[in-house]
Amino acid sequence: MTGYVPGDWLAFAGKSVWALANVAPGDPETEECWKLVQAGATAAEIAGVLSGGSFGTASFVVVRADMYGARALVRGDAHAEVLDIDGYTVSVRAADGAGRDVFRPVATIRLAGPYEPKPAPAELPVDRGVVLASSLLVRLNEEAEPSPEDPAAAPAPATPAIPRQPTAEAPLVPAGASDSSGPSVFRAGVVTASGGANAPLTTDLRGAAEAADPLVAPPVPAAAPAKRRSRSTISAVRCVVGHLNPPGSVLCRVCRVPVPPQSAVEVPLPLPGHLRLPSGDTVPLDRAIILGRAPGLPDPDEPILRRHVTVTSANNGISRRHVEIRVDGWEVVAVDLGSRNGTVIQQPGERPVPLPAGGSQTLRPGAAVVLTDEVSVRYEVTG
Repeated sequence: MTGYVPGDWLAFAGKSVWALANVAPGDPETEECWKLVQAGATAAEIAGVLSGGSFGTASFVVVRADMYGARALVRGDAHAEVLDIDGYTVSVRAADGAGRDVFRPVATIRLAGPYEPKPAPAELPVDRGVVLASSLLVRLNEEAEPSPEDPAAAPAPATPAIPRQPTAEAPLVPAGASDSSGPSVFRAGVVTASGGANAPLTTDLRGAAEAADPLVAPPVPAAAPAKRRSRSTISAVRCVVGHLNPPGSVLCRVCRVPVPPQSAVEVPLPLPGHLRLPSGDTVPLDRAIILGRAPGLPDPDEPILRRHVTVTSANNGISRRHVEIRVDGWEVVAVDLGSRNGTVIQQPGERPVPLPAGGSQTLRPGAAVVLTDEVSVRYEVTG
């Protein structure tokens, strides 16, 4: 269930992604932004639209969630609060960096601008659509609505429209309709889709790999080979020093200085960083890396060549093929390969989170991938 408090900013409410921006309904990028929200695009893709074109220096907050967690990106005066199912709240503001990841099932998400009416007016419901709002409150653990399988209970689908500029004759009317795919609500980590089948939301919080994809594929099992990347360029923005960053970045991923508002440009695909091993040696992230005590040799028949790196421990707690580090554009993803003792991800400033067997998680710069209590590798960015 999603509710909003009326205001002056434009709020986009989708099935798995929500945005609130200090923009006007008539701006040319508004329609593009709404289409991305409907398609379940990544937070970075939507932030890229809100960062460029006629939007210029607009403040915004974008949050995308699935059954495993959420990603929030902010700029300017907007902020977000993400509450996980254990009651732990993560606040995301531009002063704290470009964004945050929450790797726990999420209970509620609040997107807000700098000012809210006082006293605050009553919250209004919005399922899918675009409305003028000062804040959005998304509740992901509400009881499910009647299944669309029951024709008597299922509401008639309608397509939400971008609101018009308000006039005296035609005031702006809040949107509250469902999209053409039918109603969908979160419940205990599953989404009830059209047809009544319960299917987990996809786990990908990654960048451009999602179209109707971060969130777009369930945790990738070890048996599914990675696809060879054919692209040689990627969209990027630069900080004042010149470091390349993903579109929508507020602070530079390398030097942490502000990234000025700008339109993204296509650049040659950069090296996202390196992996620092327990020995202190580094391995460039120019391809996927398999870590384990006996990872074997690369298979020339694989769709993509991987590096095989041996990592051992005193207690022999590392599996032969323990974890794979995959690279997709700006995103670096750790994938557990069905390890015996499991893999734990320690994101900067977050609590350690164990990966399920075959599960995956996008790494932020500085994240540690823990193979055993005494052995871990760290993802570090480079200029």
